[in-house]
Amino acid sequence: MPETRKESSCSEHEQLILCENCGASALDDIGKCAKCQIQNTIKSYGFSLHKMKNGSYLLINDDSTSPLDTIYSFSDTAKKSVQKITKAPYEAVAATFAALELEQENATPKKENDTVRTETKIEQKFDTDTEARIISELQKILEAPNQLEALSPHLNNMIVGEDNTKKAVCVLNLSGKCKSELKQIILFKATEGAGKSTLMRATTKGYKIKDIGRFSSHALDYTDLQGFEILSLKELGIMDEETQGVSTLKFLSSDDNGYTVEVTVRDEETGHFTTEQHNIPPITTISSTIRLALDPQFERRAWLFGVDESEEQTKRIAQWVAENQHQKDEKLLGKRKLTDEEFSTQVFSRFIQQFKPIDVIIPFPKAIVSTLSFNVLRVRGDIGKLLTFCKLYAMLNRKRLEKVRDEIYTLTPEVAIEALTLALQPIAGMLAKIDSRANSVFAALKQIATEESEVGDDQFDKKGAEISKAIRDKIAVKIRRNERTVRDFLNQLAVGGYVASDGKKPVTYALLYNIDDIEAKTSGLLEKIKSADNLIDEMRKEAQEWVNTISETFSNESRQSKSEIKNEVVSIKDNQVSSMEKAVSNPNPGSSKEDSAKKALDNWQTNQIPIRQEIQREPDFCFERIKPSEKCDCGAYAVEYKVRINIGPLKGDVLCRCENCFRKLRFEFANSLWQENRQHD
Repeated sequence: MPETRKESSCSEHEQLILCENCGASALDDIGKCAKCQIQNTIKSYGFSLHKMKNGSYLLINDDSTSPLDTIYSFSDTAKKSVQKITKAPYEAVAATFAALELEQENATPKKENDTVRTETKIEQKFDTDTEARIISELQKILEAPNQLEALSPHLNNMIVGEDNTKKAVCVLNLSGKCKSELKQIILFKATEGAGKSTLMRATTKGYKIKDIGRFSSHALDYTDLQGFEILSLKELGIMDEETQGVSTLKFLSSDDNGYTVEVTVRDEETGHFTTEQHNIPPITTISSTIRLALDPQFERRAWLFGVDESEEQTKRIAQWVAENQHQKDEKLLGKRKLTDEEFSTQVFSRFIQQFKPIDVIIPFPKAIVSTLSFNVLRVRGDIGKLLTFCKLYAMLNRKRLEKVRDEIYTLTPEVAIEALTLALQPIAGMLAKIDSRANSVFAALKQIATEESEVGDDQFDKKGAEISKAIRDKIAVKIRRNERTVRDFLNQLAVGGYVASDGKKPVTYALLYNIDDIEAKTSGLLEKIKSADNLIDEMRKEAQEWVNTISETFSNESRQSKSEIKNEVVSIKDNQVSSMEKAVSNPNPGSSKEDSAKKALDNWQTNQIPIRQEIQREPDFCFERIKPSEKCDCGAYAVEYKVRINIGPLKGDVLCRCENCFRKLRFEFANSLWQENRQHD
């Protein structure tokens, strides 16, 4: 490429601008050469950008060695600054920056960003037999009526035990693929080494993950979440606390729909300070913590899950690890292609990758939320979470739902009961404000009360019983923790209102309720769904009342739109206009609203959902596009559409129309229900 040449003109300050490519002096107002059509850069105008070791660029006038400015980024503000100094066209400045960005990208070695985890490994291709096994298993899950149950064996291969927790979290993670109003925050609370990271890692396979170890104080305000489905924060730390200002992590939930932060910046052009906004969208967030107490605002927005810390669970994990090691050794010896864990991870990941969300109608929300206890204020935040969970669970049972139209389905009572059974266990703990670890104190107190009853003192589990240091030592032995940890548990129970502290040293606690009453309170939600038949009846009754309401609405709209059909049909069959008007005004003579309601109610009582029949009524017109054939009735163009009438005495008649006449027909009956019948090869 020839070097740029600058030729002096009559004036010392004037220059002849030459093309960088061909040397012609025919640059237009935007710096484009009329001869070779190349977009020139600021080099043609006597300037250049030199990269420094720290990554910044110095703007240099080629006639002088003194730098004119320092460029730290390729932002629009920087472009305007360079344009102002060089007097070069904005397009030439933009071309300069674009070339530098490309050079920078090509010079940067391609390496995986440690903070961002995307499931690229699931695209790995195996040998033909292994691929066939994976695809066959994936197909079985896709065709299963209950996809979560079909996934359960694979979840068991990936995660030992934790049956309810891993299923519930898998359902909630689906919100990462859904619209913003369904995004959820999930938090695991457990002692270090209990398996929180394993649960997080396994249940997020297949998603586009923003994997973060920790955020600095204001890093979340500037992080790029676009293109990611789940934000995985390895450790919550103190991000929920407001020691350094307002905690913004809680705003990532659907309750707040993300947040906007406005920060102070300095205008590079004027030097004055101004502000700019950053919008942080809601995103499904999953994290873990060992802390007992959390910020109340964050806790209210999150789903809290404990981890099984029992000795039995530890034994199960040990057996699983040993068996997995056998399979890894068999793989080394060529006896198997994949371990059970690897195979199930592939199946699960591919299922998540292809998962597509649907819209779910809940016709009985009152019956669902009635399972909650309304004597706790925080239940207001859990109402929406419970309904969202039902929708997400329904997406894994779409073959058991009633399809309304396109990707809109109706939740059925049976599927709702299953969702409630899965969701109410963590919600019960959240409403009771009892950490699963602190709950072990109550079990220990009951054991101590049983043992002490043999010597005549059995009051340790009753209201008013004092929990002194001596009793705390006994509890510590029972739950295999130290006495200080037991005090931490009791302090957390004091926050929940179950025990009271005298504030002295050494501190003594007192039970505010009988332990049996406390256990009844925490299990009360689950009791409501044990009588599933009664709850299903409530759901059907509420749904029927809603159906009756919308049926009347649709019926009125239908009569209004169908009455307009005569305007076009008159031109088709004049002698049938009167009968058409009569039929449209009363499309179902002899049937009353009461009869319709009774029939719908009967359908619900026989496990049939009438909502699809009411919402997705038969279309007034069905049409399909055909190959051009004979002339249309208008005589101008060939017929390209066949239209079938589905109402009134003309029901079953077929109209053949050219494109112009078809559009006119659609316009005349825009309020009617039309459906296209597509031809499939």
